[in-house]
Amino acid sequence: MVATIKPIAALLLSAAIVLAGNALEGVLLPLRADLEGFSRLQIGLIGSAYYTGLMIGCLLCPWAIARVGHIRAFAVFTAVATISPLAEAIWTAPPVWWAIRGLTGVCFAGILMVFESWLNGVATNDTRGRVLSIYTIVNLSAVMIGQQFINFGDPAGFELFSLAAIMFSIAAAPVALTLAPAPSLPRPPSVRLLWLTRLSPAAVIGAAGAGFANGAFYSLGPVYAKSSGLPVSLIAVFMTFAILGGALAQFPIGRLSDRYDRRKVLAAITVLACALGVGLFFASGAAAEIKLALIFTFGLCALPVYWISLAHANDYSEREDTVDVSSNLLLVFSVTAIGGPIFASMMMDTAGPGGLFLWTAGIHAVVATLVILRTLVRSPVPPSERDAYVSMPKTSSPAVYELDPRTTDAAKPAQKPAASPQPVMALTEIPHQPKPPE
Repeated sequence: MVATIKPIAALLLSAAIVLAGNALEGVLLPLRADLEGFSRLQIGLIGSAYYTGLMIGCLLCPWAIARVGHIRAFAVFTAVATISPLAEAIWTAPPVWWAIRGLTGVCFAGILMVFESWLNGVATNDTRGRVLSIYTIVNLSAVMIGQQFINFGDPAGFELFSLAAIMFSIAAAPVALTLAPAPSLPRPPSVRLLWLTRLSPAAVIGAAGAGFANGAFYSLGPVYAKSSGLPVSLIAVFMTFAILGGALAQFPIGRLSDRYDRRKVLAAITVLACALGVGLFFASGAAAEIKLALIFTFGLCALPVYWISLAHANDYSEREDTVDVSSNLLLVFSVTAIGGPIFASMMMDTAGPGGLFLWTAGIHAVVATLVILRTLVRSPVPPSERDAYVSMPKTSSPAVYELDPRTTDAAKPAQKPAASPQPVMALTEIPHQPKPPE
């Protein structure tokens, strides 16, 4: 294990610092916006702006990195990210925050792409799975720790914005000083949404639902927690409990989806997430312990939805298409995550703070219904033909999918049984030897 970590220690340290800083900013901004008197819709648009920037960054940053190289690109991305929280503390007008948060999303996509393509360049075929596991642990741990930094100052003051800026700035040092050779340039993702929809409709439904629900939760969860009476010290715990639940659920739910039809597992967890969303709606005025227990269980069910959808899509793809499948599913998630905070904020204006979880409950109900209908239309992939579930970080760029050990077998695609003829629904042809229909 030490031999695996040593070459990537500097990269992991930088990643941990920048992820913690971004997690702090993600909790701080909704709280400060609420204190400044922003409307719920204006707060939701802050989250939407971030996901818009993240989506644009995933599409454009590969070209920026290819033009100037990893280290120069990373320096630019971290410099702009450092300025962002300072500018947000100085100018507290909604349009300014929307613009800054969108720019932060672009930069954060580039920062993650540098980290993840660099990790991929350092990893060998023998260590790729271990590197991905270590990075996933660092990613989730840094996010949960970073959220607790909200207790180091007053959201109404300047100190927490300065702390986030300091963390972004410090994160540049380990990368600048690393002796690891610069990796190959990241491959620009191919946008093949119609192809992906034809390949695995259930996966697209799941990813879209995850974007609508999770994007709303990450953007407005702190506002729900504050409006429902939780003190600042517990607001960070509230958000962290959801992520902790999702992290702990990855292994058991992943194993279940390896043994049984992934769509049935997906339907089951979305039904449970729907019920828990309704519970959180009615628990707005309940004791803190009840809300924390509900949000932990909500995270157990809601946060793995995207990763089960990704595993399901990979069951139907050839090995050489793994990165394209993952990148396009991430694009689906990002697009719907833009809309999630907007619609959820409207629901909160109508139904109160609990409207956030009334929104997620509705989304999970729709996903469960559509996925169950898919199980009636197409037969599942036999367990022997499925790719194993692979745990992934909470926050990532398309470059992280190059670390997936399955991509190393691209030159030798697995044999897949032939599919029954289907009508053409995409502009891009499905690769030869398609997997069986869902």
